[in-house]
Amino acid sequence: MRPGDFVMLVLFTFRGPTYGLFQHSLGTTPILLDFDPREMERFCELSIEYRPTAVYNFGSVLINAVKDACDRRGFDPRDVFSSYRGVTFAGEPLSPRARALAESWGIELFEHGNVGDVTGSFECVHHDGLHAWEDTVLVEGVDADGAEPGATEERCELVATSLANHIAPLVRFRSDDIVRLTYDPCACGRTHVRMWPLGRKSDEIVVDGISVLPLDVWGAVESVDACAMGLFQVIRAARQVDRLQLRVGYAPEWSKRLDAVRDELMAAVLAATGVEPDIELVPDDALLRLGPPHKIPRVAKS
Repeated sequence: MRPGDFVMLVLFTFRGPTYGLFQHSLGTTPILLDFDPREMERFCELSIEYRPTAVYNFGSVLINAVKDACDRRGFDPRDVFSSYRGVTFAGEPLSPRARALAESWGIELFEHGNVGDVTGSFECVHHDGLHAWEDTVLVEGVDADGAEPGATEERCELVATSLANHIAPLVRFRSDDIVRLTYDPCACGRTHVRMWPLGRKSDEIVVDGISVLPLDVWGAVESVDACAMGLFQVIRAARQVDRLQLRVGYAPEWSKRLDAVRDELMAAVLAATGVEPDIELVPDDALLRLGPPHKIPRVAKS
C-alpha cells in the first residue's frame, strides 16, 4: 500500500486502532465494511468504484459470498479484484474451495495469524511461513507434554512470551496451536522466526481409533453444493468417541432436499476420513450466528 491508496477494511473487532493505522500512519483511505456475507455485494460495488489496492481481512465465508454476489449481479470477480495487490485472510485456514476460487480470480493471498495472543505474524511475498516480530515476542515450541522444546521444523505447540505488553504480559503462554517453526532466514531476507499453523490440540477427535481434525472434514463438507459455504462443527463430547458427529450448515434453497444432502455428505466424509458420520443439518445462518463469520467454533461439546 502507498499513501493515497484506498484500502478495504472488512473487520469484526480491532476497529479503532486499525482505522487509525491505515489513515494516519500509512496515509491511505479506508473503506469500512462489516465482516458479514451480506456485505459482499456492496464490497463488489465499492471495489469497482474506488479500485482499492488491498483487503484486510477476508476468509472462506466471504470468498464464497463474493461468488454468490457476482453470480446475482453479473459482476466478473476478476474485474472486482483487478486493482488489489494483496488480500489478507485470518482467523482460520482457507478452505480448499475458497482458496481455489480466489486463485482463479487472480488474487494473491497473505495469511495472518496469532493476533489474539501476544503477537501478529504475516506471510511475505514468498509465502513460506508466517513471520513473527521477535523484538515484541519470544516464540518457542514445546512437545505434547510441555517438557522438551519442540525441534525446529517439527510439529510442536506454540508458546509465546510478550516482550512489549506492560499491562497484562503473557509469560510462556501455551497457545494450544500446533505449528511448525523454523529459525532459518527467509528468502526475503528476514531472519526472525517463521511458523506454519497446522491445527489446534483441543480439536482432535479419535473415532474408533482413527484421528480426525476439522481440516480433514472441511473439504468433504464444501464439496457438496448445498454446503458450499463450508460451515460445520465437530461435536466432541470427549476426545475418544465411537461415532463422528457433525453439525453442518446448508443454503436455504436446499431445505426441501435435505435427505439427499445428508446422503451426499455422509459419502463425502466417509471417503475423506474413513469414518461414517452422523450428521445434523442446520441452516447456514444458524452457524454464522455462533461467532464472527471468520471464526465460528469448529468444535463443540454438544
